[in-house]
Amino acid sequence: GALTSEEVFCEDLRRFLTPRSRIAVLGNSHSAAIVLSMLEPLAADMGLKVANFVKRPVRLAKWMPETLTYRYASTGLKGFGACFAKDNMVEGARWLEIKKVEDFQPEAWDLVIDSTGYTPNPLPLSCLPEKRWLERNVRNGQLGKLPGLYAVGAPWGEPAGVVWGKGMEDQEGFKGEDAFHSFAVYIARAELIADKVAKPGEPVSKPECLRITSEPIRAARWNL
Repeated sequence: GALTSEEVFCEDLRRFLTPRSRIAVLGNSHSAAIVLSMLEPLAADMGLKVANFVKRPVRLAKWMPETLTYRYASTGLKGFGACFAKDNMVEGARWLEIKKVEDFQPEAWDLVIDSTGYTPNPLPLSCLPEKRWLERNVRNGQLGKLPGLYAVGAPWGEPAGVVWGKGMEDQEGFKGEDAFHSFAVYIARAELIADKVAKPGEPVSKPECLRITSEPIRAARWNL
């Protein structure tokens, strides 16, 4: 059988398992960490064989106080995911094997749980093409070529050096990444768009490296 991580979160996992089931979890994202944490107490009770198949070693986000941001800000685990991964997903554990995704053979497992990503929901606009998805201009945040339509949020990650992380594009943990996500990054993008809308015809300025502060967010600037 096969499940997505979202289905695991919403269902009673036990009903998909039998004693000594062989379970493969694909990916080592935060979603995978949550799925594996749900399997851990069942592994001993039911004698499960659990393996985590990964493309690369798990990454833990590392706070860098000198720049007030994280290395591996988007791809590195934080919070609960980081704590669980440190104990279980780096070298494995008594109940968990870490394997390369190249070694994955679906027929060898009773249940496969895909925790490798998500599919964006279609945009609720009837005027869009059949696929109902538009490319975003990463420089100014405009979505497709529709005037006045901008995009901010989880489906549209921000590369270092555009709305944040200026000067860190080539540092380890930033180089090659193009999908950084955080509320602070979304706020930075929203403020740039607000400035653009407020001053039509003027180029959007490129900000300095985003610094997270305790200053209150000016929510009125979100009313685009």
